[in-house]
Amino acid sequence: MSNVGPSPTLPSDTSEITSHTATHQWQSFEFRMRHRRAERCLLRAEMALDAGVEDDAREALDEAERLHSENPKLAALQAILADRAAASVVAYQAAQHASSRGRMVRVAAAALIFLLVGAGAYLGTRTDAPDVRTAPAAVPNATELAGSNSPAPLSLPAAPAVNETSLSASTPTATAGRVEAPQPDSAVDATIRVPDTASANTSARPSDTKSKPALPAFNPQFAEPRPVTLPSPSSSADAVPLRTAAAPAVPEPAPVIPETPGAAPGTTLDRMGEKLPAANMPATERRAAPEKPAVADNVPAAPVVPVVPVVNEEPRVRAVLARYEAAYSGLNAAAAQQVWPGVDERSLARAFDTLQSQQVSLGQCAVQVAGTTASASCNGRITWTPKVGGGSQSTARQWRFELHSGNGVWQITRAEVR
Repeated sequence: MSNVGPSPTLPSDTSEITSHTATHQWQSFEFRMRHRRAERCLLRAEMALDAGVEDDAREALDEAERLHSENPKLAALQAILADRAAASVVAYQAAQHASSRGRMVRVAAAALIFLLVGAGAYLGTRTDAPDVRTAPAAVPNATELAGSNSPAPLSLPAAPAVNETSLSASTPTATAGRVEAPQPDSAVDATIRVPDTASANTSARPSDTKSKPALPAFNPQFAEPRPVTLPSPSSSADAVPLRTAAAPAVPEPAPVIPETPGAAPGTTLDRMGEKLPAANMPATERRAAPEKPAVADNVPAAPVVPVVPVVNEEPRVRAVLARYEAAYSGLNAAAAQQVWPGVDERSLARAFDTLQSQQVSLGQCAVQVAGTTASASCNGRITWTPKVGGGSQSTARQWRFELHSGNGVWQITRAEVR
């Protein structure tokens, strides 16, 4: 017989073992940590909005919404981000429209200047061209003049001048009753005088000392021209009388003897060679050798387009970008507000207070200057270390700047970071 009593039975309502994460203490701690992380995300989003980094702000707001969607600051920051996005789209469209209008204005101005210069050059060439109608008429042939029956005075071109000093001693002097040596002012009917410029050209052209043949002199009082044989310069002073002229045929033209220094200008010959004062004779027209038509001096010049000196403003724009880079790297909100007057200095200063350090490098920037406006696109990197949480973070960014120049000072009007 066994002395072993009945075995004890285990209770059937044994309680389940609960996890430590389900306790009230653990849930309270996790709730506080989620709220703290949400606050940090909202602060980071606010800093990104102040700096113009809309992508970082959007990412931080999304994380804060996942952690604590009931935070009152979340809705306000989301509204600011939406307004910024809409304003950036409107500003970009306005800038594109202004750029296209400026380009059209420059093209129209260049076309107008080209037309003005072309019209001025065309008018200048039309004015400088010599007028064919003003060219002097050709001198008639000497043989035709000799055979003409008209007693009208004829105009002959002036003969080239010779050295008057060398011929003054050997030139015969006319006396009463004798034929006077022909002189430049007693040819045919008119008094043709050698221009004053002939003596100046004597030394320059020694070959002109050879006299050229001219028509024999005749008295216009006769009905018909009577040719007279003229002596050569080497003959004696006694000349053949006019009445002893040979046949009416035109003789060989004799060289024209230049005017002697002592001879009185403007004298004519009577029938028998008598010398009459020039005051009793009608004034004759004095013609010189035909000259080339002179170009008018009062030709209007082509309009000159004023040249505006072009100043290279790109170095000044890059200097402003360098100041922006230095201000954000040094966490200096006042310096950033000097180059970017539109930034909120107080909000930027609060954002800088949450950072231990920050390094902004714009990298390579493409700058385009158009008058008093400029734009720049930069591809660089930003590195920052927050005061809370620790750990340095670095990411590549793209900056787009819009700048304006007032009184020669460039400032940033808009900055966008992606």
